[in-house]
Amino acid sequence: MCGINGVISNQKISNLADIISAMNEKLIHRGPDGKGVWINEEQNIGLGHTRLSILDLSSLGSQPMRSSSFRYVITFNGEIYNFLELKIRHNISCKGNSDTEVLIELIEKYGVEETLKLIDGMFSFAIWDKSKNKLTISRDRLGEKPLYYGWIGKKFVFSSDLEPFYEFSDWSKEIDKEALFFYQSDGYIPAPKSIFKDIKKLNPGHYLELNLNQLDKKITSEKKFWDLEDIFFKQEENMTLAESKYQFEELLNNSVKQRMISDVPIGAFLSGGTDSSLIVSLMQKNSIKPINTFTIGTKNKKFNEADQARNISKLLNTNHSELYIDEKEIIKLSSIVFNTYGEPFADSSQIPTYLVSKLASESVKVVLSGDAGDELFGGYKRYIAAKDIWLINKFLPKPMRNYLSIFLRNDTSKNYLNSLLNTRVISKYSNASNKMNKIDRFIKLLTEDNFEKFYRLLASTSMGENYLNYDFQMDFTKKRNTGSVLKEALFFDLKYYLPDDILTKVDRASMQHSLEVRSPFLSKELVEWSASIPLKYKISRGKQKIIPKKALEKYLNKEIIYKEKKGFAVPISDWLNGPLKEMTDDILNSKSFLESESWNTKKVIESWENHKKEISDNGRLIWSILNFEKWNDKRKSNFQ
Repeated sequence: MCGINGVISNQKISNLADIISAMNEKLIHRGPDGKGVWINEEQNIGLGHTRLSILDLSSLGSQPMRSSSFRYVITFNGEIYNFLELKIRHNISCKGNSDTEVLIELIEKYGVEETLKLIDGMFSFAIWDKSKNKLTISRDRLGEKPLYYGWIGKKFVFSSDLEPFYEFSDWSKEIDKEALFFYQSDGYIPAPKSIFKDIKKLNPGHYLELNLNQLDKKITSEKKFWDLEDIFFKQEENMTLAESKYQFEELLNNSVKQRMISDVPIGAFLSGGTDSSLIVSLMQKNSIKPINTFTIGTKNKKFNEADQARNISKLLNTNHSELYIDEKEIIKLSSIVFNTYGEPFADSSQIPTYLVSKLASESVKVVLSGDAGDELFGGYKRYIAAKDIWLINKFLPKPMRNYLSIFLRNDTSKNYLNSLLNTRVISKYSNASNKMNKIDRFIKLLTEDNFEKFYRLLASTSMGENYLNYDFQMDFTKKRNTGSVLKEALFFDLKYYLPDDILTKVDRASMQHSLEVRSPFLSKELVEWSASIPLKYKISRGKQKIIPKKALEKYLNKEIIYKEKKGFAVPISDWLNGPLKEMTDDILNSKSFLESESWNTKKVIESWENHKKEISDNGRLIWSILNFEKWNDKRKSNFQ
């Protein structure tokens, strides 16, 4: 894993080498093992790279790297897992043993677009074609690796992070109001948006070409090399559960073996859930010595899975390390986490992710994780909820649902619903952590007819409320007639939630500790196969992740496998009323917040007071606002 950046312009850039070097310094946490700069002053282009050495630790793996003909120069971040296979199959001759060299020689042979179809991995890269005066940037299929880009004056700038953009004094740093609206709703900012108006995230599975002779036009249209929607909504194949299970085990085992290739020590995150337990089981199967595993725990029993992870590590005979979160350190931890992300980000599991990455980095440089198992095989409770509630919406006429919604809003009806919270329809959905929040969300969901709007509300941080000083109408006009609510929900999470929340969280937290995280569930072959199997092998009759759990039965007993998962979460609502209470009061009563141009401060403070009095659980909302305010303080400081 590394950091990449670069600048290209059709006008002379003074001190270009110094600018690229300064950008590299902002990415040193992503690659502490080496820094590289390549400059072509005649064509006003510079590429930068910070290196985390994983494969081919010699200088032959250093970047930016030139192709054998000197036609191409590349700066690359990530891993190509099938590079050895491609090297042999396509007769690629290399001086060293790095995947980057195989990649650039494949591009030399076949061009960028054809090469992108061949490679399987997590990556973002930029490559300069000297013969065509063309720069191409690209990002992997599911968005494991980040890549930001935009125009600052006459300069096209790109980077793995937003921090290097601050090196340009002529950058406006203007907040994108639409992006902030998404953030206050979801807790993250979906691609192609970033928090800044003039900076975008390159969409997963896309590439972008810039011709030096056409820079004046500022044309930056992205092109797809892989289409998640086409793959995900193709017709399911006819196969038995036994066939599906066998194929799944083969594909995942091959993916794990590929991702275990490393010239440095390797380990795994172990949360105690199905996905990480299955990954560790397969790693141990393919290793001659105990695998290093890492877990974070909390003293709050409602959220703690460290005991389960410890038991699994004993059964699998791993070399296990665990760390418990010290609530006395939460204020300090929060301040560190606020500065880990280049834009506002409010998934509170960023705290344990940061800590488990720190713990692992003390022993290894690479870990495997179970990320994407939930999105591919239906692990979230909200999938069942979406199906149940959408069924009500489909069969009850809209006027009747509107009337029901109004009727349920009175206190008597809410209290009655409260008594029914053990029923499947209400209790098994949403991220709301107290009963009344779930009831309020359920009432709002009853009136929604557009599935994307419905599903966003189901997973929303803000309960569908607007806490900003302005309104924004999202475009919900696009519809698919798939006939499957579960398919739509899984697709939404793979397109937005996985890359812009889960993978963003893991990438930034791990890179703060120069740790590479690899996700075997995200192999190209496995993702495409998962879209083809019958949906009933993922979710059926209230059972979830059916195939992964069946596969895990080979390694662990059923009592462990089918125990209800608590999720990789923290008691953020409790912390806000505990160790974070004074800090939150200070921020929400500060002059800078009360004079905010973004927030409806009166409404926010009312929600905070209700949270403190335990009238409603507004923990996720308050946490998202704290993250934004701390980030915004840092943004403002860069104006000075």
